[in-house]
Amino acid sequence: MLPVTRHSYASTGVTEGLSLPIIAALLGHKHSATTARYAHLAARAIRVANDSIGSRIAAAMQFRVAEPETLTEQGKTAKNSRDF
Repeated sequence: MLPVTRHSYASTGVTEGLSLPIIAALLGHKHSATTARYAHLAARAIRVANDSIGSRIAAAMQFRVAEPETLTEQGKTAKNSRDF
């Protein structure tokens, strides 16, 4: 493979979210330092992963478990003891 083609191949793989060890295996790199030159291209994938995780946590925080109803002294139901 021509050097420019190999570089384009690796760059595209990293920007599409493939890990550096996968890129190294695909290109036959024996040393991680050889593949590390593509690490700066992974910033987009890291940002996308961070946004995805943050969105899931935010959605989970919006979910509220309903408090059990209790009976008041007048026989009415209330959401919790503060409603007496």
